[in-house]
Formats: sequence, structure tokens, C-alpha cells
Amino acid sequence: TCEICGTLFFYYPSSMQKYCSRSCYWKRSCGEAVLAMSSPLAYLIGVYLGDGCANHRQFIVQVSDRPFADSCLEALKSIGVHPREYAIRARGNTKAMVRVVASCAPLARWLCQLSLGDIRKMIVEPEHRREFVRGFYESEGHAHYSTDFLHATAHKGNPSYYRQYPRVFLTMTNTCSDTLSLVRYWASERGHFFRLMKQRITTTGKQAYQLYLGKIL
Repeated sequence: TCEICGTLFFYYPSSMQKYCSRSCYWKRSCGEAVLAMSSPLAYLIGVYLGDGCANHRQFIVQVSDRPFADSCLEALKSIGVHPREYAIRARGNTKAMVRVVASCAPLARWLCQLSLGDIRKMIVEPEHRREFVRGFYESEGHAHYSTDFLHATAHKGNPSYYRQYPRVFLTMTNTCSDTLSLVRYWASERGHFFRLMKQRITTTGKQAYQLYLGKIL
């Protein structure tokens, strides 16, 4: 009897002897994704629109940040998928990289078919929107700290017209301005007001855009 679907079958001794088909075998080893909207799924959608990629059977994220990889692993496990991770070293990159792979065809195909319109309709709860923005920021965002920021504190002519203040800069860069506009709108609901600016032309000839937020500490 198949452990997944309960079908009676005859088998030859093999590694798949507990399952009636390859489909049931992969469901057991990779898990079945729960695609009902939840905070972990909203987080993964944000990651996918950032540095994530998917094909007809796998969802892949390759990062150099260990806490980010752990967040992806935890989110995938929360929706019923059994992810794997590999330590790799990309060509031309001196940092050790972590590749997170989820071999779950339903999840990968579902992500490939998503449009921004679908995402707007599905992600409506404030908590889910917050997790979406967090996933996108962890995928595409950077934080910079500076102590050399000059800020006007008095009228011109005053010796203390400019003073130095510590400041933190948050940025998110992507080639899709529509995606950044959606992230900007949902971030504004949490009280974070980013500016959308044009950036350089990428090596592939695409126009890059950036969300920018600077705060004095």
C-alpha cells in the first residue's frame, strides 16, 4: 500500500518500494506546499520577486547572508515543503554562498504564474503585507550607516550652521519599477516613506530603480 495515497500496488525491490508512483515518491521527499495565503507564504513571494528564482519544479534562493538563508528555510518548512541547502562558492565571489533549494513543483509553478495584480488581490492582511515587504527587503535591501551627514541647524552665517549627525540609509534596488512601487506603498502603510529613484543601466541593458530612505539617528 502506498504511504501517500493508499493505493494497492505490486513492486520490485527498489528505493521507491513504499510508493505507487514517482509523484507520490516526490511528495514524500519534498513535501506538499500549502498555498493558502499566510505570513510565511507572503514572505516567500517577497523573496521570489527579489533574488529568488523558480522553474517548472524548483524554487531557488542563493545568498551570502546566513540569517537570510535561515529565514527562507523556516518559511518553506512552515508551508509544508522540505527544503535543502548547499554551501557553494560562486565564480568571482570570495564570499561563501548558501543555496536554498525547494524541489516542489506545485510551489515553483505557482510562483512562476504570479503577476503583480494577483499579488495585490491575495495579500490584503496588514501582517501578510509586512512579511512581503520584509522578504523583499531581505532579498534586495541594504542598510548603510554614516556619521558624516551634514544637517542645517541654524541660519546661514552662523558658525554652527552645519552639524554632523549619524544617519542610517535603507535602499532596495530592482529593475521592475512596478514591483518597487508596490513595496513602497505597503511600506508607507507601516510609516516608512521611501523615495523611488532611477539608477544606473545594468550590464544586461535594463534600467535599475531604487527605493531610498534616510533617517537621522
